[in-house]
Amino acid sequence: MFYLNNISFVKYIKIIGCLFGVLELSSYLCYTIIIIYDMKISKTIKEHGFTIQQVADAIGLQRSSLANTIGGNPTVETLRKIAEAIGCNITEFFSDEEYVSKEVGLTALVDYNGTLYRADSVGELEMVVEKIKTAENERK
Repeated sequence: MFYLNNISFVKYIKIIGCLFGVLELSSYLCYTIIIIYDMKISKTIKEHGFTIQQVADAIGLQRSSLANTIGGNPTVETLRKIAEAIGCNITEFFSDEEYVSKEVGLTALVDYNGTLYRADSVGELEMVVEKIKTAENERK
């Protein structure tokens, strides 16, 4: 079972386990990588009976700012706020099995010290990991 701040990501464990072996990630990074096939934030908001405007008001953002965030790279904190506002679990924003079976590319979000890094391939993920390793070494 894989957890990110007490949130279970069971269906992603096989993918994450494979990446750990390839990238030799530290234990800290092992708990801050989320593999995403497709995020369905807007759809989930609507399914729970809310509009983007209502959610924006609830979390203290302008509607346009929230819409841009949803369409771009939302932070884990923003995802938590949205989930709390509409009364759902953050895992609902991620694809269900019907989407996972489609052939789509890899997207990894790495939250490191409050900065969210995005990688769309294993090569890009390796570069992010190297950047973080360098930062960790400089801190020592």
